[in-house]
Amino acid sequence: MNIILSYDYELFFGQNTGTVENCLLKPTNGLLDIAKKNSIKLNFFIDIPFLIKLKSLSKKHEELASDYTSIIQQLNMLKDNGHSIQLHIHPHWYDSKYDGRKWKLNTERYKLSDFSDNDAKKIVKECIEFMKSEIDVKPVAFRAGGWSIEPFSKYSEVLRENGVLIDSTIYFGGFDYSSNQYYDFRNCPKKSFWNFDDAPTIETDGYFTEIPISSMKFGFVTSMLLSIKLRFMNKKMVKAFGDGSGIKNEIETNIVSKIINKFKSKYLGVSLDGIASCLLSKTLSKQLNSCGEQDFFVAIGHPKAQTTHSLQELDRFIKKAKKMNKFIVYSFIKRV
Repeated sequence: MNIILSYDYELFFGQNTGTVENCLLKPTNGLLDIAKKNSIKLNFFIDIPFLIKLKSLSKKHEELASDYTSIIQQLNMLKDNGHSIQLHIHPHWYDSKYDGRKWKLNTERYKLSDFSDNDAKKIVKECIEFMKSEIDVKPVAFRAGGWSIEPFSKYSEVLRENGVLIDSTIYFGGFDYSSNQYYDFRNCPKKSFWNFDDAPTIETDGYFTEIPISSMKFGFVTSMLLSIKLRFMNKKMVKAFGDGSGIKNEIETNIVSKIINKFKSKYLGVSLDGIASCLLSKTLSKQLNSCGEQDFFVAIGHPKAQTTHSLQELDRFIKKAKKMNKFIVYSFIKRV
């Protein structure tokens, strides 16, 4: 099995974005220490609109200039050490501002589909050009912000023209119709990779390859067991390194719906974050039973959401999994 450990390199998008130091730099260094110890490479999807905004304001704000320099230095270090740097886009940064003390985020246009076709293409093209000029990286893989990839046809042409042939956004069974996010992957192929054209959930003999995030069915029992485990763990072990707060989507006010949803099973992407990281080996074992050696197991995480516990679980997972599997990066994947 080909294992891809992927991390979305981004701040928080709630009232408090958190700091670059605690959400990105420090936790990423922790991940790199584990990768080095185990002789594997990691994959990072960089939120490029944030870097574009950061650079544009660097001359006016000394603290932002310092953040930008530190991030570019870390990304160059990642690249020089063989880790994979890929394209991630949270376009709401184009509408957000910095007041001299903190970020004032505007998430009314949170996904690319909230922009006109022309603007969406311009954003994707600018992000790719930025990666080439500022980090000296030509991305081959893309992950949409907030999983909100559709309609992919708005900007697929730009990705194709720039050699971005892989998408790794989708996870089987996932869906969300909240105020900020909009996606539905319930009818996508239940496979570890497939080709497509302008609709990532429909398999065709197209140019693009979908290498989806692996998914797991998350039920009430699993949720309760994790909650119990969390309650009895040392609080310092499970406290996230990131110092921000997440974006709030629409809140369900109907009490009956709340109760039903709490007991209803749902699919989630296999996570490298927090307490959920303890399920990595279990989910890999399940996928191994139904897939072949050339298939992919993709886990998603975020530096901002790492904890002391999740780093320990990652270390244990790698040591166990690398005996029979191969850890790979998107950069080495040809069309499959």
